[in-house]
Amino acid sequence: MLIFLFTVSAVYILSMVFSLIYDGKVAEVGSEIMKYSLIALSAVCVCGIISISTPKSIDVYRGRTTIEITYKDSIPVDSVVVFKE
Repeated sequence: MLIFLFTVSAVYILSMVFSLIYDGKVAEVGSEIMKYSLIALSAVCVCGIISISTPKSIDVYRGRTTIEITYKDSIPVDSVVVFKE
């Protein structure tokens, strides 16, 4: 997902640069690149933090999760995997 977001951000930045060059605003290209690069970098960082904090299947085997089973009349009806913090 991070690669996809990075690619979309790069394409967006490049399209902005080409648009400014086409419009003859070459002096503004540097500031626009910096502005949109910071926005893209912030988005990538936020997505990275979200993906790191999301539990994965391997966490079950590493002992980072527990299972909670809900019983109704001594019959298991639901189970939930809970991520330990």
